[in-house]
Amino acid sequence: MQTDEILKGEKVTLRPLLLSDCTQEYADWLNDPEVNKYLECRWQHHTIDTLKSFVQSIHNDKTSFMFAIEYNGKQIGNIKLNIQSQRYKRADVGYFIGNKDFWGKGLATEAVKLIVNFGFEKLDLNKIVAGAFEQNLGSIKVLSKAGFCKEACFKKHSFLNDETSWSDVWEFGILKDDWKNFKKEK
Repeated sequence: MQTDEILKGEKVTLRPLLLSDCTQEYADWLNDPEVNKYLECRWQHHTIDTLKSFVQSIHNDKTSFMFAIEYNGKQIGNIKLNIQSQRYKRADVGYFIGNKDFWGKGLATEAVKLIVNFGFEKLDLNKIVAGAFEQNLGSIKVLSKAGFCKEACFKKHSFLNDETSWSDVWEFGILKDDWKNFKKEK
């Protein structure tokens, strides 16, 4: 779903992802095995055209909000909030930092906090969830620092590298009431 919301943090800004963001650099991120190691899009090759098609489909989707993660005015990754259930006010979040120069600097954590706040404050969600491969220690750290709690472990839930190496996937969640308390503590 297209939104005009711009979410500003101390280091990063989240702004709506545009068709003009579909650059070769973006495609290169998604084709980089180190960047896409834990992303579902790792199974296909990406081009500017496939990116534009994807972004257009998100704009037409009434349940998804896709933002570019910007640092100093430069896109370094993306984050998406997908409404799973309007009735139960539940959504999931997915994100990546494509520019490896910005890994390990707390930018993904800030982006997740911004989108969680957007989900609870602007969309009146009750719960936001996220999944992480058990090997994805960076994402597990991001979610924990953003106030999420591990809720479940799905055994041999997805393939990691090929169709023979199964991986457990951990499910994390945060409730609106817990988010309010988490924000007060910080």
